[in-house]
Amino acid sequence: MKLHFFLIVVLISACKLIAQTNFHPPLLIPLNLAANFGELRPNHFHMGVDFKTNGREGLPLYSIDKGYVARVKISPNGYGKVIYINHPNNITSVYAHCSGFVGILDSLVKQKQQEAENFEVEFYLDEGELPINKGEHVAFSGNTGSSTGPHLHFELRNTTTEAALNPLKFGFDIKDTKVPQISALKVVALTKKGYQIPNKSLIFPLKKNGKGSIVKATTIEIPSNFCSLDGGQALSFEVNDFIDGSTNACGIYESHLSSLGDTLFQQRMDSIYFDHSRFVNSHKDYDEYLISKRKFNKAYKVAQNPLTIYPINQIGILTLQPGDSIQLNYTANDVKNNASSLDFTLKAKKGERNNLIDFYSPSTHFIPDSSYIFQGENYIISIPAFTFYEPLKKYVVLAYPNLILGNQKDPIQLPITLKLKPIYSKVTIEKQFIKINNSYTKTTINKENWLEAETKTLGKINIGIDTIPPTVNALNFNSTDTLLTKKTLTWKVNEGQTELIDYDLLIDSIWYVLEYEKKGSYLIVTLPMLSNEPHTLEIVAVDACQNKTSWTWKGWLTKPPIKEESPTKLD
Repeated sequence: MKLHFFLIVVLISACKLIAQTNFHPPLLIPLNLAANFGELRPNHFHMGVDFKTNGREGLPLYSIDKGYVARVKISPNGYGKVIYINHPNNITSVYAHCSGFVGILDSLVKQKQQEAENFEVEFYLDEGELPINKGEHVAFSGNTGSSTGPHLHFELRNTTTEAALNPLKFGFDIKDTKVPQISALKVVALTKKGYQIPNKSLIFPLKKNGKGSIVKATTIEIPSNFCSLDGGQALSFEVNDFIDGSTNACGIYESHLSSLGDTLFQQRMDSIYFDHSRFVNSHKDYDEYLISKRKFNKAYKVAQNPLTIYPINQIGILTLQPGDSIQLNYTANDVKNNASSLDFTLKAKKGERNNLIDFYSPSTHFIPDSSYIFQGENYIISIPAFTFYEPLKKYVVLAYPNLILGNQKDPIQLPITLKLKPIYSKVTIEKQFIKINNSYTKTTINKENWLEAETKTLGKINIGIDTIPPTVNALNFNSTDTLLTKKTLTWKVNEGQTELIDYDLLIDSIWYVLEYEKKGSYLIVTLPMLSNEPHTLEIVAVDACQNKTSWTWKGWLTKPPIKEESPTKLD
């Protein structure tokens, strides 16, 4: 009763909030989606919506409501150039992958970069420092950070908790008349704790009719050994949503699994905490994703899954025994209540059930609620409890310095701590780093003078060295020229072993902002107004192992003044 009362209060509060909102669109072109809220992505949910910008950068972005700029971050990774605006009603709007900002905000960003002598900055503002009006032009759309194409990644957040909210619940004008498409269902056998039993799963393809999806047969039969004394069965569904004006396959907003009117499981993408986003690996059928890249939404959950996208306290596990059957309905709908519905009977064949009890032994498998430590003379590997989503077969090789911990393809939730003794006696420890699957991992040196790192990736672990500085090469001009007339200069920077951690541009020994586009390994500067005389440009680039390189150029950045000849003296 208390749970139901709490959910009713939350629902009423959400309805009031939505009713009070009349947001200005963030773009003034028709709002077409490339991706919606809650889509299943690698190791995370999509925490906002992606608005198309017609393949262009530089479109004006507008504040959805009055408020104030609360946070700005500039980074070559992630959201790139991003602005956070706090609004009334405890709402924060987020505009990511911007190409630039406007007015006072643009000047403030440049001031912060100049003060820090760094392209990468992050700063916070208090209410009243930089107020914003509803519909005010605040930024330009772009493709910065980890974006793979021009678009606006737009989020709404609860200002207090910073939980991501579904923007499509707040009245933005997006046309959507298409129903979700349910294309397959999967039945899996489960242990008592809700873990999948190895090699006990079946996929059943579905076909469309005029109303959505139907199963090829009205009854789906599973083998009797999908049944066990203490375990059960569960379902997952391959389902995508489509929106008018877009061919992109989007994620589903809501789904119900019920039997004769009783809800067995429900999923609704209203809000997701950022700390929970990686639990997407528990929500989706990860094994199927690894095999075929198909995205199945589970209609059940394990106890260690804390996601708040499940409105009811039902975990969706069935308990069929050989010869049993159950009538089921699965319905998927979008925010506009376009729905597809699937009715079928699930039946367990008669025969012997699975009488095994210990499907996963602690001696052969990592168990999710256990912690582990592997320690030798030259290494320490610490694995906290609840790192693994499901029992995972142990694959450990401790032949230092070439260690192996599991398979790279298997996801984990929490970071594993690695401590390794350096192995190269002729190379200083500052030039050594921890490699995971032959890639650089951010490495520090602890007080014992060991290398230390954290990883959320399983696989091969060893030590690399980096004694080679980055390379910097002019890209859109010839570095041997003595006259440059381009307003924007671009360089290609290469760092083969680790990563670039510092990059500075000095013009006549004065620091200027040098942008770093990591995905293309570009350094970019838009030249300021300079005096009409020769100038010296120097770029200094430093990698994670403190290897440094310097690129220099001397010459005219504008045409030199024409030297007037003295008039000829006439006798």
